[in-house]
Amino acid sequence: MFEVSQALLDKQIIETALSVKNGMHTLLLAQEYSKLNKILLDNAKEHLDSIKRKYESGEASKTELLIVEASLSNLTQVYESSLSQVRLSQETLNNLLYLDKDVKIIALGEFNYEARDVAFDEGLLKALENRPEIKQYAAQINADKSAIEIAKSASRPSISAGWDYYSRSHAVTTTVNTRDWHDYNVIGVTFSWPIFDGWKTKAKVEQAVVDLRKTQLIRDRVIKDISLELKDAYLRLKDALYKISSSESDLVVYKDNLRLVNDKYAKGQASLLDKSDAGVKFAVAKFNRDQAAYDYIVSKSTFDKATGGY
Repeated sequence: MFEVSQALLDKQIIETALSVKNGMHTLLLAQEYSKLNKILLDNAKEHLDSIKRKYESGEASKTELLIVEASLSNLTQVYESSLSQVRLSQETLNNLLYLDKDVKIIALGEFNYEARDVAFDEGLLKALENRPEIKQYAAQINADKSAIEIAKSASRPSISAGWDYYSRSHAVTTTVNTRDWHDYNVIGVTFSWPIFDGWKTKAKVEQAVVDLRKTQLIRDRVIKDISLELKDAYLRLKDALYKISSSESDLVVYKDNLRLVNDKYAKGQASLLDKSDAGVKFAVAKFNRDQAAYDYIVSKSTFDKATGGY
């Protein structure tokens, strides 16, 4: 049935669009995470160089040196792992877009967003109106109702009429067709009413009714599942909004701290390592904000998908 097929196609389009959109944002976040780990790794190397100088001059203990070396080793592993996450995100997108495995996708851009609250009730009404699954089962219910009527029609009377003209005249004329008493018209009416068909019609009707009831139960179950899906997306979206607000506040603090340290460094009141540490704190705060924005964007996309959009 066309309506059912169209609804299934719409569902596939929405799910594919969501997967690609989220996949691109996941790749972008993975790239930002690897950049952050590179900054942390470089900062750890600077700390190691500093502690080595202090150790050689007797200002730091062997234990302090070993702690920094262990920290550097751990950060190296984390950085390598973050590069693997980038490659995995690229491979996932290649599969979604049916690209060759050797194609290397690079995500460009920033985590831009317009944070706004949403209403659950409004979203649910929109979902019940737009979700392809709802349209699919609505079309299936109509088809099942038609199937019941078709099954019932087997036990209903039928009337057919026919007309024919017969000629038994063998007279041949040169120019004009003529009729004589041998020619006649026949009009017939046939009325039939199946009296007993071995309960076949009754069984077909009962089966059609069962099919309709099954479809209605599945439709009701789908509506409940959609409601739960929307509720989960709604709660995730609310949580993402809170995280964005918190991370934005932290970013302001560490951005101002970086500015102050840079000013002190310019005046000779702070070391290069102090400047590097302030830069690391700002980079971490920025990534936390980006991650919160990522969570919001993905949650918003999931919520939109749950309402039947993308």
